[in-house]
Amino acid sequence: MIKGAIFDIDGTLLDSMPVWENAGARYLATLGIKARSDLKERLDALSLPEGALYMQTEYKLSVTIEEILEGVNQVVKDFYFKEVVLKPGVCDLIQKLKKNQVRLMIATATDAEMAKAALVRNGVWKDFDGMITCEEAGAGKTSPKVFELAREHLQTKKEETWVFEDSLYAVKTASKAGFPVCSIYDAYSRDNTEEIQTFSDIYVKDFYEIESCQVFQRKKQQLHRLSERR
Repeated sequence: MIKGAIFDIDGTLLDSMPVWENAGARYLATLGIKARSDLKERLDALSLPEGALYMQTEYKLSVTIEEILEGVNQVVKDFYFKEVVLKPGVCDLIQKLKKNQVRLMIATATDAEMAKAALVRNGVWKDFDGMITCEEAGAGKTSPKVFELAREHLQTKKEETWVFEDSLYAVKTASKAGFPVCSIYDAYSRDNTEEIQTFSDIYVKDFYEIESCQVFQRKKQQLHRLSERR
C-alpha cells in the first residue's frame, strides 16, 4: 500500500526538459540572433563555460562569458516562472493520492526557487508536504540521500513510499535503495526506455494510465506495466 510519494520535477511533474535542451538557442533569440541547427549538438559536448565561449566565438557576441552564463540562466529562470506546464495527468494523480491520505514530497536537482515558482504557478505546490533539493542533500541522484531525506520528512516506511522519476540514473538509484518506483515516459529519456522499465515497478506513458491508487497495493511480482496494455 502507498502511504508516501516522492516526486521528481523535471520530466516527471513538469514538462521542462525542452528548456534545458534549447537554452542556448533561447538565449541567442533574446539578442535577436537565430541559432544554427547544430547548436544543441555542439553544446551537448561542452561544459557551461565552454558552451558560453563557443557561442561568444561562433556568433561573434560582444558580451563576456559571465554575461552569457547569466543570460542563459535568466532564460531558464523565466521559463520556470512564466511558461512551464505540468505533464498530462499530474493534477488527477495528485488529487487521487491526497484523497487516499498519501503524503507527498518533492526530491529534485532543480534550483529550489525555480521549482517552487513553477509548482505554485501551476497550482500544485500546496499539495506537497515539502521539498528536498540535491543541493540540500549534498549529493545528486546517483546517491539515494535525497530520497532518504524526503522519506524521513514524510515519516513513512520505505516499502510504502513510492518514488516517481523519469531518468534512468535516478530510477536505478531509487530502486537499488529499496524504494518502489513508478517511472514516467519523457521524450528526453526515450533511448533508455527498456532499461528504465527493468528498474521500475510501474512504467507509464503518462499519469492518466494510473487508473486508481489501488494499483499501488499490488505486490511487485504481480505488477503489470501499464504501458504494455496499449
